[in-house]
Amino acid sequence: MKRQILPLFAAVLLFACGSPSRDNSSGGESSHQRTEASEFTVENIRVDKDSKNTWYLKGMVRNNTGHDAKIAVKINFLNDRGDILHTSLGTVNGFDATANGQAAPFDYATDPKNFEGVTKYDVRPYER
Repeated sequence: MKRQILPLFAAVLLFACGSPSRDNSSGGESSHQRTEASEFTVENIRVDKDSKNTWYLKGMVRNNTGHDAKIAVKINFLNDRGDILHTSLGTVNGFDATANGQAAPFDYATDPKNFEGVTKYDVRPYER
């Protein structure tokens, strides 16, 4: 009886924990990158064109880390083919920490010419 239970236990343990052959990547993405993506959620991205000389890319980032975090964002301005036309960095919540579960604003001001040809935005939050 013991001999039959041991292989079954080992199989269940391997299945539950995962094996190295199950790989943590898909398309070259590392497990660390996937973890970062789930730690922050980007919400309500929009462009504010109220000023003639300055446009703003605005949005919110929700902190899901389990702790207070100082957050920044990397913003890629993309064309319809996904090419990066312009890249910038911005802060979330004006350099102050954002509480776990809380969303805080980011905005990035730039010349309207930096929006030429831009059809979408790739906003990537990270902890600073």
